[in-house]
Amino acid sequence: MPRIAIVVGDYPDAEFARRRDRIIAFSAGDIDVGVIRITPSAYAKGFDGDVAQDFVPQFVEGFRQAEAEGYDAVNPLGVLDIGIDAGRSAVSIPVVGALEASLHIAGLLGRRAGLIVYSENLVSTVQQLAERYGLAGLVAGYGHVGTDLTELAASKARLHDAFVGAARALVDEHGADVIISAGISLCPIHLDRSALEGDIGLPVVEPIGAPIQLAAALARMNAGHSRKRWPKRDGDRGATRR
Repeated sequence: MPRIAIVVGDYPDAEFARRRDRIIAFSAGDIDVGVIRITPSAYAKGFDGDVAQDFVPQFVEGFRQAEAEGYDAVNPLGVLDIGIDAGRSAVSIPVVGALEASLHIAGLLGRRAGLIVYSENLVSTVQQLAERYGLAGLVAGYGHVGTDLTELAASKARLHDAFVGAARALVDEHGADVIISAGISLCPIHLDRSALEGDIGLPVVEPIGAPIQLAAALARMNAGHSRKRWPKRDGDRGATRR
C-alpha cells in the first residue's frame, strides 16, 4: 500500500483541521495518506506566488521529513506547487505538485481545460505555472469566484453558484471541456465535486485527490524523477528555489 505524505503550511487551527480531515479522508484500502505540518503560512489576504517562493526551503525540509519517515511519495498542499523542483533534487521519492497533476489528469479527461481560482490576482501565477510545465496549450482559459482565500469559509453559501457560473463562462466563451478547481479551498474543501459536475455537466478535477492518486501510481510503478532534469543534491538543504 503506497504511503503518501501531504506537506501542509500553517493555518489557523480550525482551518488546519478542516484541511487535515479532508486530506486524511483520501486514505482508503489501497492508499495511506498522512500530513506533515510546517511553519510558513499561505493563509493571508492577497497571498500570491511571489510570496510563496520564500517558503521553498521549508517545504523541501518537509519533503525530506516525509522520505525519512518512510513515505513513498509526497505532495505539497496547494496549487502553487511550492518547492517541487527543489524537492525533486533533494529527495528520492516522487514529489507531485497539485496543479501539475491536475493539468495532466485534465488532459486525459478532455482537451481544453478551464481553470478556476479564488480571485483575479492569482490568475497570472497559475498561468505562469502552466506555461512552465509545458501545458499552457491545454488551457482554454481562466476564471475566478471573486473571493479571497481568507473569505471563502464565510462565503460558502454563494461559492457553488459562483464556481458554476465561472465554469459555464469558460465553456461558453473559451470552449472548455473539463474544469480544474485551481484552489484546494474551492473544491474539495468547501465544494463537492459531484455536485459541481452535476450542475456543470463536465468533469471537474480537484487538486487534493488528483496529486494523491498520481503520487500513489508513481509509487506503485517504483518510478523516480529524471536525474538529468533534477540532479540529486544531497547536501542541499532546500535553499534552491523552485
